Amino acid sequence: MAAVFALVFLFAFAATALFVKGLAVLSLGTALTGGVFFGLAVGVFVGLLRLVKGLEEDPEHAA
Repeated sequence: MAAVFALVFLFAFAATALFVKGLAVLSLGTALTGGVFFGLAVGVFVGLLRLVKGLEEDPEHAA
């Protein structure tokens, strides 16, 4: 599970770095995109944490 979490975090980190690089010019579109991006990133991490907790509680379904 740690490997899955690391892979998800790697892509999220890369996407965040590219997004922050694009914030050099702040406009309405960039701000709205930031809000959507933040919501999607939070959803991915919350879903991943729920998945990990579910697999820890029921290890026979881990495979």
